[in-house]
Amino acid sequence: MKPESQPAGSWAVPLGMELVAFNNADAVLLLTAASGLASALVTAGDITLAIKMANAYLRMSVDQSGSPISALAHVTTSARAFSGICLTDALAIRVERESLSIPVRLIRSITASTRKRGWGSAGRASVELIDGSIYKHVEIKNPRLSVLTLLGCQNVDVVNRGVAVRGHSVREILELRDRLEVTLERYQHAFLKTVGLTTFEQFFRRAA
Repeated sequence: MKPESQPAGSWAVPLGMELVAFNNADAVLLLTAASGLASALVTAGDITLAIKMANAYLRMSVDQSGSPISALAHVTTSARAFSGICLTDALAIRVERESLSIPVRLIRSITASTRKRGWGSAGRASVELIDGSIYKHVEIKNPRLSVLTLLGCQNVDVVNRGVAVRGHSVREILELRDRLEVTLERYQHAFLKTVGLTTFEQFFRRAA
């Protein structure tokens, strides 16, 4: 079946009941939309196409910001250092006898605890949220995160010593806008064929 198409026009990002034109969108909004589409493409089974979406910005220069790890994350382990998009939906933690589920879209960083753990004990890490909240040395119930990178999906165990996952943004907003526009124009048909118009328009739409 031929996929539905969108009329020509400038690109925009849905935000609530409004559309934010690319020229007015900040880096975090654009990165959130792009990573959301990339994640939807992975869910739909087309990792190659998801990488093409992520390639629009994964190689750009980054800055330290309050962006969530779901938008753009830098991962450091004892053997690897790379940028990617965290595909895991939520992190399940236990702190002070309370169990919490934290959506990754709210997480700014995860840093493995340097404390030694006893045999058979669960791994721990500190979790910082984008509002500045910090949960120190918490037990992580699902420590293995899936991250989309330019090499495909990689797994990271966030409780292993030396592991850190931090959210970043990009330095050049004008370059980001241009790169996303080029990617959307080039692969729009493939994106629509893979995820459908309804899902695609959750992240990007044509402005009137």
